[in-house]
Order: sequence, then structure tokens, then C-alpha cells
Amino acid sequence: MSTRRRPVPPQRSPRSQPRADSLTSSSARPARGAGGPQSGAPARPLPSKPSVAEALKVLKTLLRHAPRAERKGRARGRPPRETPPRPPRTAPSSAPEKRSKDPRGESEPSRLPAPATAETAKATQTPSPLLARSPRGAKARPPKPVKTYFLFKIALDDISPKVWRVFYVAPAVTLEKLHLAIQDYMGWENKRDYSFSVRRGFTFSSKNEERHPKLATLADLGLAKGASFKYAYNLTPRGWKHTVTLLDESYAPPTARESRLVDGARACPPEKSGGPQAYMKILEILKNPEHAKYRKTVRLVGENFDPQEMNGYLFHF
Repeated sequence: MSTRRRPVPPQRSPRSQPRADSLTSSSARPARGAGGPQSGAPARPLPSKPSVAEALKVLKTLLRHAPRAERKGRARGRPPRETPPRPPRTAPSSAPEKRSKDPRGESEPSRLPAPATAETAKATQTPSPLLARSPRGAKARPPKPVKTYFLFKIALDDISPKVWRVFYVAPAVTLEKLHLAIQDYMGWENKRDYSFSVRRGFTFSSKNEERHPKLATLADLGLAKGASFKYAYNLTPRGWKHTVTLLDESYAPPTARESRLVDGARACPPEKSGGPQAYMKILEILKNPEHAKYRKTVRLVGENFDPQEMNGYLFHF
């Protein structure tokens, strides 16, 4: 009977054997690099942490020996820029000096000007551009042109002494408005027809619709200084005729209005007086209170009528 031998189990190597520290918990394991037992090697001590004072000292040393521009150039791969040497300092003079660098890197001293006195500051003072502008900041506008007017003198014909008025009107005024101005300045009542005879055979009449005075202005007549034309009121044989003369075509009044009375003399006859010849007889009767027709004449012209008093008044439209 043969006996079988049991196989001998192979012996494990020391490395395959479980370590004793692996059986411990993870909290009990020493940190890596803390000098724990590792294959029998001794633990290495950690380097000590530098203090703040030592770190600042090292940083100052690096900054002193390596300028910032040079460190930037090295970091970007450029060669450090060469700076020109500084010139030696000289003794301070009476006037301060300012050094300016030229493109070549050389420095040249430039002397500053002496402090300005009150006289030199006043002579070299220039007005500020803000003060030269208008208060609203807009550009200076050219002055407006002066508006000019026509200065006329109108006199009543066939009467002595003369009854006259001086007035001005705008050139854009129509002949119809000129008629209204004459009515007020002379003292008429504007109850009759009228006409303007500018030239021979060229008349504007209130009875003619094709040549009505409202269709023409004074500027359309082409008048020059010294020119005259006729104005008729009450187009009957007993009507009143006037001579209108242009004294100035560029008259600049102190107060600009479209029309205004400037001067005049004597009263305008009443419309019921019967024409120039009848009015001259009325003046003779008024001089003699003993005349038989004196009271009748006073009732005709009015008790307050004075031939020497101008009865026109200011009119504007």
C-alpha cells in the first residue's frame, strides 16, 4: 500500500505578506511625505516656513538688481533696453532748469522763462474764446438793415396861404392806404370818390375797378426824390386837388411805423364849403364879424373852427 505525500504549500515572500499598517484605519495612516514607515526608510523632516520679514527682504533684493522693464523684456523674450547714462548733477542756478530728452536719447537743459510781472501779463493777455462768443453761444449775427420809408409833402391847391402836411409811409403801402392816411392827416371825412394821377394819362381811380388804387403800391410807381403826382378828392367841378411831392425815398424815422404825421400847417377846409373859391370867400367873411353872412358862415364851418390850427391827427394802420 503506497502512501501519498501531501504537497507542501509554497512559502510566501515577505513582499506578498500583508503589512500590519494596512489593517489599520485610514484615519490612522500617516500623511504622504510625513515620514511614515515606508519599506523601512527613515522619515524626512519638513522645511520650515519663511517669515514675512525674510520674504520682503528677498523681494527687495530682486527688485533692486532686476528693473521692471528688464524683467518684462525677458519674460516676453526681448533683449533688455539700454538706457542712456544720466548726466551728473550740477549746482542749482538762480533760474530753474528743465531737462528734455531728444529722440537720440541725449538730454539738453532748457531754461524756463522768468516769472511774469503784472505789466507783462497784461500785455500778453489774450481774450478767452468763451468770452468772445455771444451770451447764447451762437455766432455773431450781422446787424439788421435799417428800414427806410417814403417822406411825402402834400399841399392843397388853389388856396392861399397853403395848407400842407408832411408824413412818411412804407414803400409797400398801397395807394388805397395812402388815400386813408391823407384823409386823416388833412382832416377830410372820407365821403367822396378819389383818384391818383401819377403820369399824364395814367390814373388810379376809386371808380375804375381795373385801375383801382388797391391794386398798386408806392414801390410800383418808380418814384425818385423830388417826383410829384396829383391826388384829387371829390371828383366834381367843386372838388379838392392836392400836389404830393416825394421829399426823401430813404427816410429813417426815430420810431418806425407804417405811416405817421411829421409836420403841417393850417386847417383843412370843411367839405361843405363848396370848393377852393368858395372857401376863400369864407375866410374873408370870418375876418369881419360885421358882415351880413357872418353868423351863417360860422354855423357852416363850426364855432371852434380856426383856419390857422392844424386839424390833422396821428393815423397808423
